[in-house]
Parts: sequence; C-alpha cells; structure tokens
Amino acid sequence: MSNSPFILLIYTILIVTSCNSFNKKTQQVSITFSHSTITHGTPLTAIISNKEKAFDSLTFLIDYKTFSFQYTPTNTYQIPTQFATLGQKDIITTVYYSTETEIKTNTITIVSDITPRYPTYTILNSYNHAIDAYTQGLEFTGDSLYESTGIKGESSLRLINYKKGSILKKIDLQPEYFGEGITILHDIIYQITWQSQTGFIYDKYSFRQIGTFNYNTEGWGLCNDGTNLIMSDGSEFLYFYNPETFTLVKKLAVYDNAAPVKQLNELEYVNGFIYANIYTTNFIVKIDASNGKVIERINLSNILDKAYMHENIDVLNGIAWHAKNKSLFVTGKRWPILFEIQIVDSTSASKTL
Repeated sequence: MSNSPFILLIYTILIVTSCNSFNKKTQQVSITFSHSTITHGTPLTAIISNKEKAFDSLTFLIDYKTFSFQYTPTNTYQIPTQFATLGQKDIITTVYYSTETEIKTNTITIVSDITPRYPTYTILNSYNHAIDAYTQGLEFTGDSLYESTGIKGESSLRLINYKKGSILKKIDLQPEYFGEGITILHDIIYQITWQSQTGFIYDKYSFRQIGTFNYNTEGWGLCNDGTNLIMSDGSEFLYFYNPETFTLVKKLAVYDNAAPVKQLNELEYVNGFIYANIYTTNFIVKIDASNGKVIERINLSNILDKAYMHENIDVLNGIAWHAKNKSLFVTGKRWPILFEIQIVDSTSASKTL
C-alpha cells in the first residue's frame, strides 16, 4: 500500500509524456491561406510550412467537396471556389504521412463576385393605404392583394382593394402573436409570426385556418419560388422549406461583394430573383435566388413625400409583384400610400423587370 502513491505518480508522468509526444506528432505543419475573405470564383491558395518532415499528400474539404494533392516542393496548393456557396466556410485540411495523418481546420469567408448596381425607379401609380396597417407581408395573386400586419393585439390577415384603399376581408390573429410575412402557394396562404416560431395556414378564398407549422428561427419575411417556402429571420440567411413537411431544404447566405447582407425582412420572389426589404433602411435588394448574390440595391429614400408623414409612421416594408402589370408595389409600416413602381437600370435606362 505504501508504494501506491509512487506508482500513481509514475503512471501520471507516463500519460503526460505520451500526450505531449502525441501533440508533437500531430503538429508537424502549419497552414495559412492567401485570403481570409475571398471573392467567389477566385482560387484560394494554401501555403504549407513543414516543421519536421515532408508529407506524402493532403486533401482540402470545403462545402462537402474534397480536393486532393500530392506533395510538391513549393508547398503551395490552389483550391477552386466557384463550386462553393457564399459565407463563412470551414476548410478541413488532412495531411497524410506514411504512418499517420494530421488534421487542421481554418475558416474563410466567400463573398459575391458581383458589384451591385444601383438602379432608379419610376412611380407608375399611387394608392391609398390603411394607416393602421403595420405592414409585414404583401402579395398579389392576379389582381387581388393580400396583406399581413404586425404588432401584438393588432396583427391580421387582409384582402385589399388596393385601388380604393379599402379592406375586403380581414381576420385577426390571437393577441399573443405578432404577425409577419405571408405567401400564397397553390391557393393556400402561409403566414408566419415573429418570435412564436409558429406559422398559420389558410384557405385563400375563405380565410379559414386549415393548419399550423413550426420553424426554429424568428419569422420575418416569407415568399415562395413555386416549390419551396422561403423565409427570412433578420439575419443574412434565407431558409427554404418544403411546404408539405416543413422540413428545411436548404439555407442560403446572402452576400454582396464585401460582406453579408443582414436584416433581410419582407420578401418577394420574381423570376428567379428575391427582392428583400433591409429592415430599418429604405433599401430593397435584388438577390439571385440560386446563389445568394446581391445584384441590385434600390434606394427608395425619397419615395414618400414629407406631407404624408405622421407620428406613428414606421419604416419601408412590403413588396408585391404584379405579374400582369410587370411592376412592383411597395409600401411601409403605417404608410398612407401604396406605390406601384417600375425599376429602371440606370446604366442602360431600360426596365430591369
């Protein structure tokens, strides 16, 4: 029994020595990359520094795609990025020696290779809009305009006669819910709520609630591409959901050529692009729905005349595409005016829609 502490001490020393030896073996190279932020499509150069011995080969895993290389004396390796999605990426490097491997993880950010245009717009028409409507969602089917409004105790779903500025049909949400975006797919209205992680499903014609669904983020904006529901949560991400199972299909990061575009709010899908209000600003961004790249930034700062301002007015929010007119309808929270606009590319003075 008297030898037990001594034996325990020797055992501990052996473990520590073994661990230190293991760590030394698994830290034989250092890896740096040519960029911490890189433009989509630009090759990324990895630079390997050997501390002890040459390796046989190595692989780089990025966005579930693996690139393999044999050892070269220059110790520089180029990784393509045109296949990757935008955003922060972990690059897992595995270095292979004759009898062991070493794994390293680095993080880079891939931004868009497109510099956004700043098109102008033309106001085609303006209509009265209910001043009590804290607009969160706006969508046309045909010439019928549907609107979702927010604020607990004031949230609603509405069918609007936009030409007269009147409400044709309206149901109120329970006071514990803060209404957010809506979209209409196959004659079904989907409406999300802000922080309750609960969405509601309605028959388009009767407004009868026919179901609910859940999601794991906040709910801000909602649209659809004809197949999936597309939701924003105030971050730079767009979430694509299966409308039948409400399982997440994919998550798309939205970037311009410099940084992530956050505060994505109300959404509208138009011919392969998503238009999004940027919350607290007067900008709408046009996003390529296939890759998350911001194509345009539309500045609507001066669209609402000062004569229409009132003490309860809030920010720009609400985008609806009128397919027949090929125009956008935009408004804001408690705005008295609904605008029909045409986006014009300032570089060519032609319509962009």
